[in-house]
Amino acid sequence: MISIIVVTTYLAYKLTLPGPDAAELALAANQETVNRVGELIILPENELPKIVVMTELNIPKDQIFFDNAEVGDQLILYPLARRAILYSPKLDKSKEAGPLSITPKAPTSDIATTESLN
Repeated sequence: MISIIVVTTYLAYKLTLPGPDAAELALAANQETVNRVGELIILPENELPKIVVMTELNIPKDQIFFDNAEVGDQLILYPLARRAILYSPKLDKSKEAGPLSITPKAPTSDIATTESLN
């Protein structure tokens, strides 16, 4: 009986301790990926990349950058340096690296135009 109280008290205490939140865990995982890829190729400095895990492969055939992509690969984007890297954690290899082409969105007007029906 006493052991149940001790275990329950311990678990309640552990649940109240502050732990890392999801953002901290994601940042740590991203940093681990950057460190690993940085051992394979030279990365841009002074920029935190955006990292996307490929969960499906609905990529147009004309996008040759992704020819060797597999589910689970990571797309590492450096928008300021305009570089993209396709990294495979499973193989621990950089599958592809190249320039990042960013197409700006067409500006939209917030003002609706109406024509007079007179």
